[in-house]
Amino acid sequence: MIKIENFKEFGFDTAIRGVRLSYKSGDKSDSFTDDFGTFHMGEKDHDLILSLSKKSDSEATPLRQMIISFDITAPIMWWKQMDRYSVGKTQMSESTMHTLMNGPVTFDDFARDGIAEKISLKIPIEQQDKFFEYVYESILAHNIDSLNGIISIYKQFKNKNFDDPRKEEKLKQLERMVELMLPESYLQKRTITMNYTVFRHIYYDRYYKPHKMLEWRQFCEQMLDKLSYVEFIDEKVKLAEERNELLSKLTTKRLEVRSLENKIDDINEKLNEEAEG
Repeated sequence: MIKIENFKEFGFDTAIRGVRLSYKSGDKSDSFTDDFGTFHMGEKDHDLILSLSKKSDSEATPLRQMIISFDITAPIMWWKQMDRYSVGKTQMSESTMHTLMNGPVTFDDFARDGIAEKISLKIPIEQQDKFFEYVYESILAHNIDSLNGIISIYKQFKNKNFDDPRKEEKLKQLERMVELMLPESYLQKRTITMNYTVFRHIYYDRYYKPHKMLEWRQFCEQMLDKLSYVEFIDEKVKLAEERNELLSKLTTKRLEVRSLENKIDDINEKLNEEAEG
């Protein structure tokens, strides 16, 4: 389960100004910011960056200054892999322990999609989805009950007014128990800042060559849907979008033509009836 929120992009004007310095062609820049503060990338600037984006990172320097910022909720198991992309990326996260110990936790705190895969079992194929969902939900429910039991004890110890020389030690032990028992499907929210170059690495590492973890596909598809200039990541994605848009328009036109043909047939039929009468 991946959820991206508060998505923002900036730095396009800086990237263009910088790349124009390299080519000493600032006078050829055709981008501008309107009176409402909205940036518009000109065709010449766009084509220049697009040509550079097809080259190596050392030449696609404008992408490093095109910044992306967003909040993302994802399971811990995915964050472990995402943390490998540390260069050119900064992040801040909610405190897992502070969030947990304020519990109780519920099913909504865990990723639960992608577990109803069909495999060879003695269970009829049409029933396998429900079977896997049932098994996972049952195990998760047991984990949630166990975690909430520990959290309840933790709150009692923390809020109770009594002198116990080992109170802090017991609280730390309970926190440690929760840490050790927490499933990797637990959802954590972080704020991420990266640039187009970092996402391009992720795209080719985890999406272009399909990764077996469902969350990578979800993440990349959501990002591709939100980026203003997806063609700087992979021009084929933009071309596919344009193709699909044209196909959609073509389908609409064909339906319109078919409707007109039907109306013409109806009129011809009425004219023939009158002629025969």
